[in-house]
Amino acid sequence: MSAAEGQPVRFTVDQVATASTAMRVALGLPPKNLTKAEFVISVADEVAQLRVAGWDDAGIADLIGEATGEPIGAADLALDQQPRRPEMG
Repeated sequence: MSAAEGQPVRFTVDQVATASTAMRVALGLPPKNLTKAEFVISVADEVAQLRVAGWDDAGIADLIGEATGEPIGAADLALDQQPRRPEMG
């Protein structure tokens, strides 16, 4: 799907991940991995939205576990409350 003429091109997170994976394969690099804390920070906006929608952290953790196949606990979701390092460059 392409953007209509005159409209800026937008990319989904899935497209970014697909392109990043393709480039890493082309470079002979292993898959990019995130720590649990980095993962939780990367989905913090969605976690916050689910909380507003009435989900509890146990339910959110179950959803993440089902989606990723990786174990995550409700307590792990508190990692998004930790101070963040400023991004460099």
